[in-house]
Amino acid sequence: MIHRNKTKILLCVILISVVFIFWRWFFDLSILSAGDWGFFYGEFQKTFLTFPYLWVGNLSFGGVDISLSMYPAVFLFGILSHFVNFAFAERILYFWPVVFISILGSFFLVKKITGSDAASITGSIVFLCNTYFLTLGTGHLTVMMGVALAPLILLFFIKTLEQKKMITAIITGFLCFAASFYEFRIFYLILWILFFYFLFYCFIIDKVNFKKFLINAFWASIPVILSVLLNFYWIFGFYTLNIAADTRVFNRGLFGNSYMNLLRSISLFHPFWTGAKLSSFVVQQIPVHFGLVPLFAFLGFLLNRKNKFVLFFGVLSLLGIFFSKQVAEPFPALYFWFYNNLPGFNAFREASKFYFFISLGYAVLIGAFVFWLWNKISGWKKWKFTRYLLIFLIAFTFLWNAKPVIIGNLGKLFISRSIPADYIILKDDILRQSSDYFRMMWMPVYSRWSYYDSEHPKISLANLCMGDWKDFVDFKSIDYSWPMQDRIIKVLNLPFSNNLLDQSSIKYIIVPIRDLENDDDFFASYGGNRDFFITELDKIKFLERLEIGTKELVVYENSDTRPHIYTTSIPETIYQYVPFNLIKFTYQNSTRYKIQLSSVSTSTYINFSESYHPDWKLRIAQFSWIDALFDDKYFISDDFHVKTNAGFNSFLIDLEYIKQNYPPSAYKLNPDGSIDLELTLYFKPQSYFYLGSIISGITLLGCLFYLAGYIIRWLKQRNNGSSPSIHLS
Repeated sequence: MIHRNKTKILLCVILISVVFIFWRWFFDLSILSAGDWGFFYGEFQKTFLTFPYLWVGNLSFGGVDISLSMYPAVFLFGILSHFVNFAFAERILYFWPVVFISILGSFFLVKKITGSDAASITGSIVFLCNTYFLTLGTGHLTVMMGVALAPLILLFFIKTLEQKKMITAIITGFLCFAASFYEFRIFYLILWILFFYFLFYCFIIDKVNFKKFLINAFWASIPVILSVLLNFYWIFGFYTLNIAADTRVFNRGLFGNSYMNLLRSISLFHPFWTGAKLSSFVVQQIPVHFGLVPLFAFLGFLLNRKNKFVLFFGVLSLLGIFFSKQVAEPFPALYFWFYNNLPGFNAFREASKFYFFISLGYAVLIGAFVFWLWNKISGWKKWKFTRYLLIFLIAFTFLWNAKPVIIGNLGKLFISRSIPADYIILKDDILRQSSDYFRMMWMPVYSRWSYYDSEHPKISLANLCMGDWKDFVDFKSIDYSWPMQDRIIKVLNLPFSNNLLDQSSIKYIIVPIRDLENDDDFFASYGGNRDFFITELDKIKFLERLEIGTKELVVYENSDTRPHIYTTSIPETIYQYVPFNLIKFTYQNSTRYKIQLSSVSTSTYINFSESYHPDWKLRIAQFSWIDALFDDKYFISDDFHVKTNAGFNSFLIDLEYIKQNYPPSAYKLNPDGSIDLELTLYFKPQSYFYLGSIISGITLLGCLFYLAGYIIRWLKQRNNGSSPSIHLS
């Protein structure tokens, strides 16, 4: 009892200490936004409270939502939007949990292995205050949350194999699920760690026979199967799309080869770490004192090599070192081999995420070294003070990394932000046009403060020049990763530029503010001259500069933009003006639209300004997502679905084809021979999402019922004087 109270006191002390380190996240409740960590207005946050859809239409020209695994976190954001603002919601879901979970998980994991409070505290400091983890805090909060959950997941997985209890297996599965919806790539790495530990446990720790191996395999598989079933709502749909082969996330070349090397990996030193503001993409020299880090870890391994747990984390550290060096010596070709051959590995186009293997391994190894120091020197009466000094030296090696976090000169997410008034004015102006669909194109890229929603998507012209519109801009002789300013503006001065913008439903072109105060100035990456874009846009005849009350934000209008869905009598093209007709259509969700055509007497083309995808289908008459799964002829033939030269979807409505292939009940025949049609425009893979969601929902309910039953039994046994418990160490 005395020992447990001591542990609780030490935990309270360390929790208070980390609150002090990350005090800006706890006591400054202003907006935090930087790097990949964006910002959402309250109006947009409320749209998160919806069912998950495979197609996302609020960015650019729409596309498959490759971040759909994050849906539970996004859904929670939507719930919180009805009670608190963005600043409070981001703290509840990310900033506060990432601090506490990382400390508690690493503390109890090291405590499980060493049984020492001193080792546990030191190990948790190593895990929290290494340069990789702190760097994640500058803008990669989703990755940071996944990494923070890893020690807790591994701890419960260890206990599952040892205790073989369903409750620990289910808790492990839920923790894995949490890691997956915060950052699926980290979850992927965690699964490999669990697999390696399973093999290590079976053949090194437990040394089981074949029968026990099968039993261990059963218990090890429960958390994995559970987490997969909970993710089945999107996995099933992605499988039908072959997303791993098609999406840009899995088809990119390696990046950052020059940033990674063996020495930085061994010393757990992030290549951009300066001890102050990060020097993005500028490699830093490793300070001398970082040489102590691998020394402490090696001594922890050497002096505790008989501890099989320590042996595992030594191997884990070596794996992290090997992969995080990327293509550096030794064996530079092996990372390429894994990248090209191991399923899922090609999501890691740069190897920094493998630093998390090292930080987890070093937390245990250095904790083990402290454990040895504490026990070895405790018997030397004249040297008792020495152990405190040495342990403080080890901890201080990592605590010193927290200095820029405390004083704020690390910048990024450790600096409060405020929304410039011009962006609020623009948002309010957009919302006043809520019934109209149009896109907003930002020149050269959009600001973090730019408003958008499903009816008013935002687009970056620079990204279009490198993506959807790259065929309209000649980059053959240009050796840049991003287009420069003259090549960005070129796409608006082509003979067909007006038609291209009209068919793209682009109503506004906006030049953002050079927002130095909020670190939201990106013009340096595109020539550095904001006035250049304004001057060039003023010259374009089909654009009109508007006055909406902004002081610095500049807005242009393209007045003859076309709606999201419309019809033409001939195929749409950007190379000539094609007259169009307005039609009635209803947006039901981002994967489904209802369309009504009246008095169709000749062949007609339905044009839909979303990125072309062959799985957009057109259904005549009544629609059912279940029937769409099993009827091969449920939609009109794919022969009538083509890609326009603007990159969008066009469907031919052929009257003779309809009359010959559909019963009279599928349409209304008018006295003049024309027909009225009710159609459904649908992204077919969404049906697999619905099916997968049913499986995930049943799994979730089953687990919740089991947990509820366990809690009820626990309460009854507690009232009787004895209750089951789950000890974390």
